Amino acid sequence: MQTSSSPSPRPDLSVVVVVGPLRERAAGCLASLLAQDEVARMEVLLVDLRADLPPVAGAEHSAVVTLPMPPDTSFAEARVAAIRAARGSAVALVEEHSRALPGWAAAVLAAHADGWAAVASEMHVANPGIGAADINGVMNYGLFAPPLRRGEGTMAPPFHTSFSRAALVGLGDALESAAFSDICLWDEVRLRGGRLWQEPAARLAHINETTLRAPLVADYHFHRYWVGYRKVHEGWSLARTLAVLLFVPLYPAYYLWLYAKRLQERDPALARLLRRHPLHVYLRQLGPAVGQAVGLLFGPGDAARRFTRYEIVEPRGTSAGSL
Repeated sequence: MQTSSSPSPRPDLSVVVVVGPLRERAAGCLASLLAQDEVARMEVLLVDLRADLPPVAGAEHSAVVTLPMPPDTSFAEARVAAIRAARGSAVALVEEHSRALPGWAAAVLAAHADGWAAVASEMHVANPGIGAADINGVMNYGLFAPPLRRGEGTMAPPFHTSFSRAALVGLGDALESAAFSDICLWDEVRLRGGRLWQEPAARLAHINETTLRAPLVADYHFHRYWVGYRKVHEGWSLARTLAVLLFVPLYPAYYLWLYAKRLQERDPALARLLRRHPLHVYLRQLGPAVGQAVGLLFGPGDAARRFTRYEIVEPRGTSAGSL
């Protein structure tokens, strides 16, 4: 563990950010966290998978602790190390290509103070109008787009959820496999009686992919891992496994129909945006479909590590250029 100065007093909120070679992008995320009004109650754990490069700008701040790990560390392994090192009573998982908007930390802390085991943030598009960022944003986080309904929820954003540290540590051996995604973590926490709060005042802006290729490849690796996790987690029978495998060719069309229906109930404008890009949606969902088929037939393979590379290496377009 490395830190540029003495650790701050015991924080209330530990924010975990896994960073790689895109230092400028990571610096933007870190700056948004350090600009929070509640920074005195926070620590930021930078899990650095490229510690051979110059430090991320801002990493010298007293609230920042850098955890150097080997470049081949998977996303899940990096997050587990940070969760175990966290000193806060709450642990927020944030991607380095996201930005915390003003008031985010205060809203997360207030929700945890009310006893919620998990807190879902409202997800904004950080690069609107750039390439395919808007439609990819709907596909990534449409169910958490503004206006997010304040109240108890049943779903966690894939990579932007805050958890009670006690709830995460309480997962025991299950933490290592579930840490791959907040969806998996939330499933485990929920099964142990945890409850989730949707908080619109906790706002994060996500830099979305601006092409079709990037998320299609990422979704392939994600779903290759995730289907294996679900198979074990939910105790799939051979009959169910075969049924899912046979259903795979229909998955993209089913996704378009079902997700559009869910968006329609939540925000008709988002549903209309989805329906205006049927080819993009269909082609992108080929990634999850193939990933699930390969995962069921051959197991997860190195999907977790390949997904990590995508998360922290794939550049994303913004109005200021590629980050």
